[in-house]
Amino acid sequence: MLSVAGRAALVALLAAGLFCAPADEAVEETLSISDVGDSIDSRIRPEDDRQEEARAELLVGTLPSDFPADVWVYQPSTVSSFGASDSENGFLELRVREELAAVAEQLDLRFAGEGWRGESLSAGRSALRKGPRRLQVSLREDHGDTLIRIEY
Repeated sequence: MLSVAGRAALVALLAAGLFCAPADEAVEETLSISDVGDSIDSRIRPEDDRQEEARAELLVGTLPSDFPADVWVYQPSTVSSFGASDSENGFLELRVREELAAVAEQLDLRFAGEGWRGESLSAGRSALRKGPRRLQVSLREDHGDTLIRIEY
């Protein structure tokens, strides 16, 4: 009687004999060669790879339809809110990812350049006038961003 190891060896030898071709039969290999042309890999070169640069949106959101066309809107910014204020004037709130001092300086320069007169926004609030028209602009910090509120 054969041991377990002996039986395993006998099974392995029998299996090898079944699946091996006899030595006297020649195995014929057929090799065909065909021209396939340029493959996609041969036309792609890393030095030609161009990725589009991320473009910052200048204004994300929609301005209210009654917002004055001649009032400058800080960019880049995101419209965070708009509607009617307590005084029945319209308001627009923008979120800007910059420090309050830098935003105030830019707004002061821009509004002054467009003929608006009033106090500096460095204090965070300003009443601006241009002829009979008035704007109330206020700034506040919110989670590292600056919120600009324009009442018109």
